[in-house]
Amino acid sequence: MSALVLFTGVLALAAPDGFGSADGKVRAKTPVARPIKRSGPKKESLERKAKEDERRALVISSLELAEGAKVPEGADYAELIERVLKASKVLRLVYAKDCFELECMRKVAAAEQTPHLVFASMSGDRRITLLLNELPGRGLLRQRTTPPLEASDLFETELTTALTDLLGLGSESEGTFEPDAQSAPEPVAGEDAAALAKRRQKIQYSTYTVYAGAGLFGLGMTVGTLAAINASQWRGTSYRFEDGAYREQIRGIAQTRALIADVLLVTGALASGAGYYAQRQAVAGPFGKMTIGWGQDTWREPEPVAAPETTDPGADEPPAKEGINSAGPDFIEPESNEGAQP
Repeated sequence: MSALVLFTGVLALAAPDGFGSADGKVRAKTPVARPIKRSGPKKESLERKAKEDERRALVISSLELAEGAKVPEGADYAELIERVLKASKVLRLVYAKDCFELECMRKVAAAEQTPHLVFASMSGDRRITLLLNELPGRGLLRQRTTPPLEASDLFETELTTALTDLLGLGSESEGTFEPDAQSAPEPVAGEDAAALAKRRQKIQYSTYTVYAGAGLFGLGMTVGTLAAINASQWRGTSYRFEDGAYREQIRGIAQTRALIADVLLVTGALASGAGYYAQRQAVAGPFGKMTIGWGQDTWREPEPVAAPETTDPGADEPPAKEGINSAGPDFIEPESNEGAQP
């Protein structure tokens, strides 16, 4: 009996709290220490992601191959651009795989919230063309074209050079995408840069003068038409009854409008003629020939005139030609005795 009581007491002491409770839940006296599992990313991953997000996204398309184009064996376009842009501290590569069309690139750029896109294409002679666009914005900013890439090592070298130059990688202007500076037009023969700028300004002003003169002439035609209508009304109005005063009023309006129309017509014709003459003279430029055309440049560079040959006094004198006496004008050649009679 005592053994049964002892066994029952041991069971009571070993039973956890809540044994036989109304809710049926069993709670341990000493909770088991288990490690807390976190489903989120690690701290260093968050820091690395934050660092990458600080760089501005740049969307680069896949390499579009034209008919007959082929990437050299052993070359990998995607791996190359990833390696080139990996060291950039300003730009973050967003590679648009199998994306060549404009709408596809726009969607990728909108998702990354960037306006800068790079289109890449290879022509049939294995030249790669890179186009840097700002959409929406200024459109095409820069363009680079590589020489024919016929080997994998040349592919890697030339494409890296073109991509670095296109994006300004490693320079102070990295990530500052400004259009390439356009070279200033060369002035034509016979004028310097200042004269060229003055001539272009003259073309612009004279063109505006032609347009203004045409507008005045058209306005004069309109006023003249109204004056002709008033003159017709004046002729159809009689002095009889109560139309006398009204007839004189119409006559005065017709005369005034006719005078204004004449002034506008003459002024417009003179302005258009003078502007046209000045415009053609400015467009032709120096050594140019004026034509009756409009807008086209009729100037042609004159053919270069060959400079006269100058003799070098230090140079060797050419040998005397046969039959020419080189001893001087006073030297008389002795007569030949050949064939003479004794």
